Amino acid sequence: MFIEREISARILESARKMPILTISGPRQSGKTTLAKMLFPDYEYYNMELPLTQDLFLSDPVSFFKNLDKGLIIDEFQNLPQILSYIQVISDENPLTGKIILTGSQNYLMLEKISQSLAGRTSIFCLLPLSLSELKGTEYEMSEYENYLLKGFYPRIYKDDLNANQWLTDYINLYLERDIRKIINIRDAAPFGMFMKLCAGRTGQLLNLSAISDLVGMDSKTIRSWISALEAGYIVYLLRPYYNNFNKRITRAPKLYFYDTGLVCALLGIKNENELDSHYLKGQLFENFVMSELIKNNYNKRIGHEFYFWNEQGNNEIDCLIDSGGKLTAIEIKASSSFSHHFLKNIERFRILSGKNFEEGYVIMNIDKSITVKDINLISWKNTDIIL
Repeated sequence: MFIEREISARILESARKMPILTISGPRQSGKTTLAKMLFPDYEYYNMELPLTQDLFLSDPVSFFKNLDKGLIIDEFQNLPQILSYIQVISDENPLTGKIILTGSQNYLMLEKISQSLAGRTSIFCLLPLSLSELKGTEYEMSEYENYLLKGFYPRIYKDDLNANQWLTDYINLYLERDIRKIINIRDAAPFGMFMKLCAGRTGQLLNLSAISDLVGMDSKTIRSWISALEAGYIVYLLRPYYNNFNKRITRAPKLYFYDTGLVCALLGIKNENELDSHYLKGQLFENFVMSELIKNNYNKRIGHEFYFWNEQGNNEIDCLIDSGGKLTAIEIKASSSFSHHFLKNIERFRILSGKNFEEGYVIMNIDKSITVKDINLISWKNTDIIL
């Protein structure tokens, strides 16, 4: 069964206006499948293959001879010089939507695009499947614990794979290979320990010094490794909210993974019994909800900014969504029982933020949505209604 991707309509709309489309995202998030499905008649080239690279390098002009039919150029960041040719071709040719680029390394890719294709391409980010994309399909599940363990990479669902085994292979075959290639690591052992330590700190403030001490590498190296995980769409850093913008950049962020299945695989959590007794279950639920909010933001191309808020260690909001100066406060609780204590931090933030406050939500393990003191209590199944 094919799973409809929410971003599809926006990609097709952009294809009618822009000469080039760029689809970024982690490996195995479905970029190639989506590009081929949306543009079935386009010629496909995989730039990870030496033969394809040689084909371009030997005769760049002939490579683009069938541009009128459309081209999908997969993992283009492996041959960055191709962008110079694409720039010239797009300037000389009035056709729209005929070149589709995909890439898996965020920072490397976007840096190359900004240098060569600024103003000529629309950029889309395709993350693993979202809850709203699975809703109503044969793959929908009723318990959030199943999603925590299984994660959201499409192939696990499509081919009915053992999630823990596939995710373990993914870590070994893709993450360590790609990330180590970016930062030129020869010894896999320290980096493997580093990734497991990151998994054990999901939803927590990023403490580079503590990780540095445990891994036996300096903080500068650990920072470069974190950046590499960001570049591969593995981790997401949630910045603290301050009116002073400089503080947002310099103060410690929180560390989240884009996919909780990866976290469970790194932590060795294989089944629900192990998950239920694990000390990180609550933080995994928080990570799960945060990743859904981030996916919805990308899929709908809204462009909101995400933060967390902490008032001198006393009151904290798990997630703040800044939509043009209007702030939506979100608390995330794995509990299925309501407590008025859940509202305390949102009420405090509402007073402090004044007219900038838009709405407040508590996302819980409940079935029916209710409103208490003008704060919305909703199920984790309905995170898509917030954006």
